[in-house]
Amino acid sequence: MKILISKKFKVVIAVLFFVFAISVVAFEFSIYFMQHADNRTKSLGTQPVTLKTGVIQHVITKLEPIVPSGRILQVDSKSSQTIQSAIDSAKFGDTVHIKSGVYTESLTLKDGIILQGEDCNTVIIEGDIRLGPVLKIENRQNAHISKLTLRHYNSDIIEDNSEGQWPVVQIKNSGALLEHLIICDSSSNGIRIENDHSHVNHVLIVDCTIYNNRSHGVLVRGDGNVELKNNTCVNNKRNGIHFMDYSDGIVQGNLCKNNVHNGMTIQDNAGVEVSANTFCENKWTGIFFCSNSEFNVSDNNCFDNGLNGIEIKGQTNISAVKNICRCNGINGIVLCNGITGNVRENICAENKWHGISIANNCAPRVDNNKCFKNNKCGIYDDGAMLGYNKTYDNNEFCEQEIHMYLRSEDFDELEKMASQIRNEKRRFSNGNWQLDYFYGAFETGYGSRPFEDNAGYCEKWIAKYPSSITPRIALAICLDRQGWRIRGHGYSNTVSPAAWQPFEQGLSKALDVLKEAEKLDVKDPTLYQEWISVAMGLHKLDDIETAFKKGVAIDQNYYPLYYTRGFAYLSRWYGKPGQYEQLAREAAESTKNELGQSLYFMLARKMTHYAKDINEFRESGFDYKRIKQGQKDFARQFPGFRDIENSNRLCFMACAYGEKEDARDYFIDIGDNWDEKVWRSSEVFEKYKSWARNRDEN
Repeated sequence: MKILISKKFKVVIAVLFFVFAISVVAFEFSIYFMQHADNRTKSLGTQPVTLKTGVIQHVITKLEPIVPSGRILQVDSKSSQTIQSAIDSAKFGDTVHIKSGVYTESLTLKDGIILQGEDCNTVIIEGDIRLGPVLKIENRQNAHISKLTLRHYNSDIIEDNSEGQWPVVQIKNSGALLEHLIICDSSSNGIRIENDHSHVNHVLIVDCTIYNNRSHGVLVRGDGNVELKNNTCVNNKRNGIHFMDYSDGIVQGNLCKNNVHNGMTIQDNAGVEVSANTFCENKWTGIFFCSNSEFNVSDNNCFDNGLNGIEIKGQTNISAVKNICRCNGINGIVLCNGITGNVRENICAENKWHGISIANNCAPRVDNNKCFKNNKCGIYDDGAMLGYNKTYDNNEFCEQEIHMYLRSEDFDELEKMASQIRNEKRRFSNGNWQLDYFYGAFETGYGSRPFEDNAGYCEKWIAKYPSSITPRIALAICLDRQGWRIRGHGYSNTVSPAAWQPFEQGLSKALDVLKEAEKLDVKDPTLYQEWISVAMGLHKLDDIETAFKKGVAIDQNYYPLYYTRGFAYLSRWYGKPGQYEQLAREAAESTKNELGQSLYFMLARKMTHYAKDINEFRESGFDYKRIKQGQKDFARQFPGFRDIENSNRLCFMACAYGEKEDARDYFIDIGDNWDEKVWRSSEVFEKYKSWARNRDEN
């Protein structure tokens, strides 16, 4: 029987057959791809990839271990065979094993070779400092080097303070594992790791000792991922470890000691996690970070560094947690130039300046740190909000620490602090009385919170310590300043009629608080300093002199008392011409055995705050020779008082009395840093600066 097949049916059959064939080919290709995917994945870490510039990778790639082939090529210093010839004849996975001895050659490593010494102390490979690296690894996927000493020789041909061109080990666009190596005596870096902007390669350096190199112990630059673990970087002429450009890495468990610059530096856009390292006895800073990337630094021990334990700069977000920074030449931890993030659970102790220093528009959250026995402040903060921290047994403090304890209602710590300051008559390094500064904190607010809130905290403090004089003085200061805020600080004819009653009520209440405080056993000169201030506002003229005499009887050297008494002698208050200068003479006379002419100088300097111009200061009647002697007496006791502001005030006084030689020296000290609070305008400053420079003009 004959079967007829139409053309349409034939076309359908043909299409079905074609689809089946395509499916078979696709299946075979998928099998092939799966069989080779593992090898492709293993080599992916050394293939060119596209990086998003400036984003922290934090070791995206990982170095795959070399699988040994089982073939070992032995090199013996007693034979004529060189290490390089063994490397050249080796294949992927082979081990070149080097016996003890000194080998003079420079090596270029092949891909996938295991280069292994018998012992890093007895296998020494040295290369001429003029000819290049001792070991070069370039454009390799993987290499493994261990148990060797690698060093340069002929280092004496380069001057002591100069650097050469070549590192001991150069790794470029390659992945490598370096472990149990000694790397030293380079004219440049011990290890230099470079990647161009199309490669991300993983380099792992473990248990190596890198020392006595003319530049950095380890330099990492370009792109790429580097892990440094349990290495020792000592006695290098620049930094122990240096990351730069867009390099990323993890630095963990290393010792960086006695390097001429920093223990570790991170700059440009490098992003590095730094944890559980020790940075000590470096000439500059333990960890210096100046990068635009985020930064995590934790569990490090930074001590005995010449400058700071940890210094972090830049407008970036950081996490500094559980670090210990002790006995550093300046600060334990420094944050500046716009840092945000978290600073918590750090211990900063026995540093020559501050435990933690925060400056220049930083706004980190600072919580649960312990800062003690620092030569200056536990935490120095020029405006950020502090969480709760423990700062104790420091020689100085900052206003934010007072607010921190006040708002945490830690009245125990405030009591301890005030008693210590008062009993020991503590001064800041510039000579200012710490007791005056302590109470000054209650005149200001904290962040967005107004200073009026301080009064409520002081009342709680009094409830807990009913026999303490400190919270009562603080409360009186709050009430006094609240009254003045209502009144305003203009002349009486500018005050609103509605402001007088609450103003006088506030000051009267402050006076009542002071009278209660006076009955307590502890004596504090600030009580009478504040009493003078309240009496001025209430026009109680007899109280002003009485309070001043009582305060001087407690401590005649407490010069804030003289400042407040002198303020009442100004013509805008109740003074007559010459009374302010007379107070200065009497103060200097009564304290000359201890202070010389210091108080005369201090009161003259204070007058520069009040005088509207140089002529008014001159008319106050001060004797310039006594001012100059007082300045010398004060500087002898407190050499740290000469800052830019004081240089401006000293110069102002010299100009007022026509002392051109002195003024010329002060203008040199000032440079362009003129103080508007002193000179009032740049025109006045420039006028007297020109006068001082002109030796002919009187």
